[in-house]
Amino acid sequence: MIRGFHLAVSFTLANAACGMASVFASMTYLISPTIGLFTLAAALVPLAPLIKSPSKAARNQNIKTEIAAGKRPRQAVAIGYAVQRGARAKAKPK
Repeated sequence: MIRGFHLAVSFTLANAACGMASVFASMTYLISPTIGLFTLAAALVPLAPLIKSPSKAARNQNIKTEIAAGKRPRQAVAIGYAVQRGARAKAKPK
């Protein structure tokens, strides 16, 4: 069972790495505004493929993306709902 998760795990780690690298490049750009850092931050955003949005359309797209990455449909649905829940939690004012 663990052998089947290699592609899925690498896809998830790549998503996290691109997202965090984009955030760090954006923060560094705020400290020292150079066009290279802005370009790097903008280029990394599309490479983080999961859409962090509370909408149904974004959830369905995330499920399709996870299935295409090799995850089982039930696991892809669980990830889609988890991302949607996280986006809703961030959108709520405290």
